Amino acid sequence: MKSYTTPGHVLQNEYLWAEINKYPPGLFLEAGCGIGLISNYLLQRGWQGIGVDLNNEALSINKKINQQYIERERYECVNLDFLKYTDHTAQTRKYDLVLSSNVIEHLEEALCSEFIWKMRDCTSSNGIIIIIVPGSPEDWGIEDEVVGHIKRYTIEDLKSLAPKFNLISEFSSGMTYPLSNLLLPISNYLVRKNEGQKTSKNHLDNTIESSLRKNYFKTEFPAWTKLIINKYVLFPFIILQKIFKKHPRSLQIIGKFSIPNE
Repeated sequence: MKSYTTPGHVLQNEYLWAEINKYPPGLFLEAGCGIGLISNYLLQRGWQGIGVDLNNEALSINKKINQQYIERERYECVNLDFLKYTDHTAQTRKYDLVLSSNVIEHLEEALCSEFIWKMRDCTSSNGIIIIIVPGSPEDWGIEDEVVGHIKRYTIEDLKSLAPKFNLISEFSSGMTYPLSNLLLPISNYLVRKNEGQKTSKNHLDNTIESSLRKNYFKTEFPAWTKLIINKYVLFPFIILQKIFKKHPRSLQIIGKFSIPNE
């Protein structure tokens, strides 16, 4: 059995869980759900919802990971472009939580705007939007090229989405510093060695494939690595990322937004 949990995921998700746990379980929509690890966490804590992704192979793993919730009709995977997604159960249904993790950085400006407006339109008046993006533009490198990134964001970039899309910025914060930065040279080596050929592929293919990358010890790990890649072993770095949450070299950034009263 493979593990898909990286050290960066552990840190990122601990930050994300702390925010999500402030809210009672409700209805969620994950745009770009991939193999469904974030959806799985939400489902374990009583949420129900929908995951949408373009990569059908990633969704196959998602369905295995979340099989029990699918069987209980608490979760559904949809193989579709999020911009074309329509809730077939109730056209007017709104979600308490709409989130995307490492998605909008793949989109040109016009499509990115359309994507965020879509997220907003799907969110209930009392709901929240969470967006996670890669940070630190100065660390643009080989991985950005092979996964189809358009840009890396700063904390201020993420905050600036609020006035553009009539949202309230609750907070924007850096994550994973300094652990991801310490591991970056190893990461770049593995990406260049195992995925470097993708630089010759088109942007859309690389974007779709980024939901399920087969790079050993970069995105896929043997099961035994869970003994060391977990929140207990990495606890010091979980604390450090909070201390350095405003650091400009943070390689991941999270933003939370709400809907203003209208």
